Amino acid sequence: MFTPLETRLTELRQRVRRALFVNGVSWLITVFVGSIAVIGMADWLFRFSDSGVRLILSLTVVATTAYVAYRRLIAPLLVQLNDLDLALRIERLHPELKDSLASTVQFLKHDIDPALGSPELQQQVVDETSKHLQNVDFDEVVQTRNVKRIMLAATAVCLATAVLVGLNRADASIAFKRMVLPLSDTNWPKQTQLRILGDDFQSVHSPETPLRIAIGETLTLHIDNARGGLPDNGTIYFRFPDQQETSQQLSAQSITDREEQPRDVFVSSLLVLEGPIQFRVEAGDDLEMPWFTIEAVVPPNLKDLQITLTPPEYLGLPSVDLPAGTGHVDGLLGTTVTTKARADKPLADAHLHVYEQSQPLVLGPEGLTFGAEFTIAQPGNSTYWLAFRDREGHDSGQSRHYELRGIEDRVPEIEITDPTTNLRVTAVAKIPLRMVAKDDFGLKGIRLVYHTGPQSVTENEAEVDATEPQLVSIFNDSTRPQHQSATFEFDLSTLDLKPGDTITLHAEATDAFDLGEEHVGKSLPRIFTIVTSEEKQQELADRQADIMADLELAQKQQDAAHQQVRQLQIQLNEAGELRPQDIDTLQQTEMTQRRAAQKLSDAETGVRQRAQQLLNDIRDNAIDDPKTTGRMTKLDEELKRLGQDNLPQIEEDLTAVRKREQSKVANDTTQTGSPQKSAETTAEQQQALERAGKNQQIVSESLNAALKEMAQWRTHRDLAGDLEQLVESQQKLNQEAEKLSKQTLTKLPSELTKQEQTDLQRLGERQRQAAKRLDQLKSKVEETLKSSAEKDSTESQLLEEVTEQFQEQSTAANMREAARQLQKNDVGAAMQNQRELLKQLRNLQDTLHNRRQTETAEMVKKLKQEEQKLAELKDRQAELMRKIEKAQDLQDPEERQQELKKLAKEQQQLREEAQQMTRRLRRLQIQKGRDATARAADRQQQAAEQLNKDDPIAAAEQAQEALDDMEQAQRELAQQRREAEEQLAQEQLEKIADELRAMIPRQQGVIDETARLQGRYSEQGKWSRGTLRSLIGLTEVQRGLQSETEKLRETLTAAEVFALALKGAARDMDRAAVRLSERQADETTQRHAMRAKQRFLDLVEALKPDERDPQNKQNPQQQGPGPGGAQGGPPTDGIPQLAQLKVLKSMQSDLRERTMELATEMEAADEITPANRQALQDLALEQTELADLTRNLTKITAAAEEEPVEEEPATEDPVGEEDVLELKQ
Repeated sequence: MFTPLETRLTELRQRVRRALFVNGVSWLITVFVGSIAVIGMADWLFRFSDSGVRLILSLTVVATTAYVAYRRLIAPLLVQLNDLDLALRIERLHPELKDSLASTVQFLKHDIDPALGSPELQQQVVDETSKHLQNVDFDEVVQTRNVKRIMLAATAVCLATAVLVGLNRADASIAFKRMVLPLSDTNWPKQTQLRILGDDFQSVHSPETPLRIAIGETLTLHIDNARGGLPDNGTIYFRFPDQQETSQQLSAQSITDREEQPRDVFVSSLLVLEGPIQFRVEAGDDLEMPWFTIEAVVPPNLKDLQITLTPPEYLGLPSVDLPAGTGHVDGLLGTTVTTKARADKPLADAHLHVYEQSQPLVLGPEGLTFGAEFTIAQPGNSTYWLAFRDREGHDSGQSRHYELRGIEDRVPEIEITDPTTNLRVTAVAKIPLRMVAKDDFGLKGIRLVYHTGPQSVTENEAEVDATEPQLVSIFNDSTRPQHQSATFEFDLSTLDLKPGDTITLHAEATDAFDLGEEHVGKSLPRIFTIVTSEEKQQELADRQADIMADLELAQKQQDAAHQQVRQLQIQLNEAGELRPQDIDTLQQTEMTQRRAAQKLSDAETGVRQRAQQLLNDIRDNAIDDPKTTGRMTKLDEELKRLGQDNLPQIEEDLTAVRKREQSKVANDTTQTGSPQKSAETTAEQQQALERAGKNQQIVSESLNAALKEMAQWRTHRDLAGDLEQLVESQQKLNQEAEKLSKQTLTKLPSELTKQEQTDLQRLGERQRQAAKRLDQLKSKVEETLKSSAEKDSTESQLLEEVTEQFQEQSTAANMREAARQLQKNDVGAAMQNQRELLKQLRNLQDTLHNRRQTETAEMVKKLKQEEQKLAELKDRQAELMRKIEKAQDLQDPEERQQELKKLAKEQQQLREEAQQMTRRLRRLQIQKGRDATARAADRQQQAAEQLNKDDPIAAAEQAQEALDDMEQAQRELAQQRREAEEQLAQEQLEKIADELRAMIPRQQGVIDETARLQGRYSEQGKWSRGTLRSLIGLTEVQRGLQSETEKLRETLTAAEVFALALKGAARDMDRAAVRLSERQADETTQRHAMRAKQRFLDLVEALKPDERDPQNKQNPQQQGPGPGGAQGGPPTDGIPQLAQLKVLKSMQSDLRERTMELATEMEAADEITPANRQALQDLALEQTELADLTRNLTKITAAAEEEPVEEEPATEDPVGEEDVLELKQ
């Protein structure tokens, strides 16, 4: 009999077990059904083809289900729940029971056993507990929340699985079978079913039907998926006849089919060269495509091909059969191409494709032969081909293309090779013309076309029209040569021409071309301008002057090469061998000799060629000038003889000497040469140099003789240039003699080494050559004086003065004496002699230099005059332009015609003035502007012609062109005038700079000798008799330089800054000389001498143009040719203000350094010495002079330019006058 409490506990136990059962079953359903669904979905997505994987997954499901069944269902149900366990669970939920329920259950289980205590008390507990439990709900003990959740999960899994199964029962069934029976052959249906598409993208190839393609063709396969989208990648496998297999990776491509629809396909290409070939494709899950077969079929081919070319009829050439089988065609335009062909199998059709057109061809009876014919109609490269198909549908493919090149019959080419330029000729000239023509297929004829311009129209003369073009047939031959030269003597005397007329001509060449417009090749035109005989003679005189200039240049080059050969001869004769550096000298000599020979004998620009051209012009223009003819004829014959007999031998000998020396050096390096062989080589070199020297002497004498006859074209500019080169050469000789003296001065002749003796001999020979060149210069001066005595009195006076200086100074004799002294090792006397020689040469240079400045100033004046005349002429031309424009608006024809004739007359007058200006510019040898004025005159002539033709529009165009040419001439004349002004200013500066520059090496010599003597004194401890003599001589030299410096300062009194700088240099020289006279050559003396030299260096540097700023170049706007160096500025003896400011800056910097040095010295000393006090007074005086000069120069410059000028030296000076005065105190 159960109590109510026990009954309630029993019911509670049953409810707990039901909850555990439902929970376990729900878990089991969720895990099992969910696992089956997930694995099935995975298998459906990823297609687990490996049965082992499926087996593992199935076993995993079974194991998981078993585990969940045990863990969640079996194990909980096996647990025995007694009343005590339930009571304890209830007490945990209701703490207020305080273990009474558990006690009650124990009491009831033992039927209130007295052994457990008082029965009454036990009963009382049972009653109280039962009473209290009436308000307790045992359902709270069973927590069903998690059970409900898992039940919902199981329901959801079952519903989801049911939905999936319902949507695709077949796939669900397959998935379940593959899961339940993983080792079975149950497979998923394939997603990819590959197929080989036909060319139309519609048909599908079958594996049973082979694909047929011609050998040599490329098979293109297109593969798609019959079941939908194509996989991204795939693989195609090929199996060739030799059973070799290859594979190719495929990628999906989107292409457009014939219906313009995009298709995703795999594309694979294969060049078929043999067969059969098998292939298959794998992609996605389609891995079982059967093998397809490709059969290679031999395509139709040409068996025979014969092409015949028939040239155009006008060529008169026969047809030509190309070699059998040749399909490439090169032919002239108009050539007919006939093709005959045979195929190796019967054809269904054939076509000719040429020039983007298709022409069907007629087949022979058996379908094997066919022919085609077409004409080459387009120039350049193209192709043609024969396309044909056999009766099985296989075509010939693209291998039957042939090259087709159309060749144009080019227009003949012709040029006038003589004359090469436009000419100025007389009215009776006979001009030899030479024309050279060529044509690729033969010339038909050559003709000359010319027309003349009208003569000047006077007021009383009728209008004369320009002549119509005249044709003169020169060559006409049916032989059709491809190259032809023709000559023609154009006799102008038959044309009744007058000065100012023009003849314009060109040559024409024709061929036999008749398929279109006539082929006429034209040469560049030549324009012959008629001039008077006097004008032509003036032109010839100018050309003779140019010839003389080039002849002089060649003579200088020849003399330079001769001098180098003499130096090499001395080296060989004295030293017995050449030095390594003499190989370079030999090469330089060869180059110099080659340049001289080229200047004389060049076929295009040589002196001889130009002399021949001048002779031809004298003959062609009927100029009666027997002197010039004889002179040029003699020059031509002499240069011809030199070019045949002497010049080639010189070059041959020089080359032989160089090669022998190079071979000798190579043998010495490798130690393969013998002394005997070396001696033989030296002897051969001596003989070759002797021959070369003799031939050079002959050439030099011949050139001097020719120049003597052309002395009338020599100007004092040429003489000044020769003298300048001679001065530079003497300076170099002086420097080398001084350098050599340091090695030989203290040695006796017997103590000299072989090379030192050789160097002395070479230096003496060079001095002797300088004397020879001076004699030549003297002869040139005398010859020029003789030829110019009646032409220019000023020029004659200058040359007479130079001649007198030559006679008074005996400079050449002194040069020879210096040469003898050098070769005798009397270097001291030679150096003194050389210094005097240089002084004499500078005196000569000053004479010519001053004249050059005068001539430049005269040129500036003449250029300004021509500029003014040209400006007036241009204004008149512009006024005429306006008149022509007004005449165009005249309505009355007669009035307009009269006005145009009047304007034509004015235009002719302007033309004559332009020609006169051109002639004046030519006489003045002004190149710039001359060509432009000549062109303007030609334009004016054409404008006058158009006005006479009643064509004011064309006349206005020509007049405008003439005006433009005048503007260009004006610009060019202005530019040349500016260049002349700059040259004048530069010449003034160069004269000053040359005088200053000459002082520097002489002062450096004093410094070097002072240091040398001090070194001797330090070594010996006393002054020896020899060193005392040298010291006395050095003192005299320093005094002499001081005297020259003071004289130079007196000539530059207007340039106060330069005068002050030279005053300081003279002061330093005086102090150095005083100390030298007191036998003091120490550092203080050297410092004074070096300070004087530095003054000269600063002055020379200040006179250099500022390369950093091109605007510092002198121009007439800033530093004109006047004596002040700047227009309106203070007189500065031609020295620019900028140069003086530079000197101020350098002087201030020097003064600052000296002041700081003195301050340092005084701070280190305990007292101020008398020397320090004197130095302070000197510094104060110099600073005062410099400050006053700076202020004066700044005020004068500012007043001249009407703008403030910064006192640059004063602002840069950190140690000013006040600082020096403070030091004094």
